[in-house]
Amino acid sequence: MGLIRKPAASGEEEPTEIAVPLVYAFLKAKTEASYTTALQAVKDFAGTAEIPNITPPIVMLDLELALKNAVARVFPHSYVCFCFFYLGQAEYRRVQAEGLQE
Repeated sequence: MGLIRKPAASGEEEPTEIAVPLVYAFLKAKTEASYTTALQAVKDFAGTAEIPNITPPIVMLDLELALKNAVARVFPHSYVCFCFFYLGQAEYRRVQAEGLQE
C-alpha cells in the first residue's frame, strides 16, 4: 500500500491520508515461501528503481500467519497488525463451528 496525502481543506488542521494498493501478486500457493519471494521481489525492484523508504512503517493483513511471517522476514522493522473485520469473521466462523450460535 502506498499513502497519498491530500492537502488539508479549508477549516481542517491536518491533511488526509489515503491508503492505495500499489502492487498485486497472483501466487500459486499461500505459503510463507511464496509470500517471502513476492515481497522480496517488490523490495528488490524498489531498490533498483531508486524508490526511497520502501520499508512500510505499518502493514495491515488478514489473518494469514504465513503472510505475517513473510512480512516480518522481509520488512523486520515494520509493525504488523491485523484487520479487525477478518478477526471478527474468523471468530464468527468459530462460534458457528462450535454450535454456539442460536
